[in-house]
Formats: sequence, C-alpha cells, structure tokens
Amino acid sequence: NINKYFDQDRWNITATIGTSYDQRNLDKDGWEGPLAKVPNLFTVSNVLTTDPNTKHNQSGYETRKMGLYGSAQLGYRSMAYLDVTARNDWSSKLAGAQKSFFYWSAGISGIWTEIFPQIKSDNYLNYFKTRISYSEVGNDPTDPFLTMTTYPVTNAGPSTSTFKKN
Repeated sequence: NINKYFDQDRWNITATIGTSYDQRNLDKDGWEGPLAKVPNLFTVSNVLTTDPNTKHNQSGYETRKMGLYGSAQLGYRSMAYLDVTARNDWSSKLAGAQKSFFYWSAGISGIWTEIFPQIKSDNYLNYFKTRISYSEVGNDPTDPFLTMTTYPVTNAGPSTSTFKKN
C-alpha cells in the first residue's frame, strides 16, 4: 500500500496492489437404482447393488482462478481526484490458450464546494461532490468446461454435451 503526499501537500497518491487465488475441488460418488430394504431411505447402503439396472456414478473436477489487481487514486488539494483500477484473472474454466481476461475502471471526482468556496453556505449547501466513472467487469463461467463443446457418441447416436476436462 502507498499513501504519499508531495509538492507541499498539494498532491497525494494512494495505491494498492494484490493477488487472489481460488481453488475448488469436487468429487461426486453416487448410486442410482432400486432401494434394498427401507423405503424412502436414500443412502448408499440401502441401494440394491445386485440389480442389473443399478448404476454407479463417479465424477468430479478441480478448478483454479488466480488474479492480480491494483488500484490508484491521484488527488489534488483534497478536492479533485482521478481513480483507476485494473485486474487480470486466469481461470482453468476457460478452454484453449486464452485463459486470462482483463478488466478495468477509471473515474474522476470533484468536491465543488472546495473548488469554488463561494458556493458553500451553512444554510443550504455545505458539501457538493460529483463523480463520473467507467468500468468493465469480468468473471469466468459458473460451471467448469462450459466453453468447450464436445460431442460424445452413445448408443442412441451423437449427443451434445459441454463437459470435458480441459
């Protein structure tokens, strides 16, 4: 973090940089079939595993997202400000070589009652500030592997699916 004043305290700059890391693991193990003994008891031990229609399902995935970000504010005499932010993320949920995405924001603001002290009045206007800004936002897909279309062939023919390990 930076918080510095310079040029006889006319200018100040504050800045922050950081990083983030998010890893998620999911392992699914399940049985699908008729119940063995106890009605409406949906546990692995109550599935009739000897039935030919019983299916054992296993699936899972691991995802990672890493990011770098920064923000900075340049102020002039504590009355006018320029703000900028930037972030780049890398996500394993994106297919192909392009696994990163960048987004940013910028804004300016001014405290008019400090810039023009003659408009300030204790009766009706003691503080007036405006801000204009622009931003872009980004995020990776909610489910992994949605950006990679695959077409597995089953007994019924080709099937559209969007799940495949990257």
